[in-house]
Amino acid sequence: MLGADLISLAIVPIVITAQRAPEIELPRKVRYRDLYENSPLGVVAATARLAAGRERD
Repeated sequence: MLGADLISLAIVPIVITAQRAPEIELPRKVRYRDLYENSPLGVVAATARLAAGRERD
């Protein structure tokens, strides 16, 4: 019972806060080259993972 009461009290500040929902932007296309410039290790790792996944089929 005490746990339920504490959870109910924890929700009160969230409920009384008046904020607008953020605007949702449409996703934009990202060029492979731009992605590589921002995160070269991520591109290499993702490409290696794709190549490894194809070998198992």
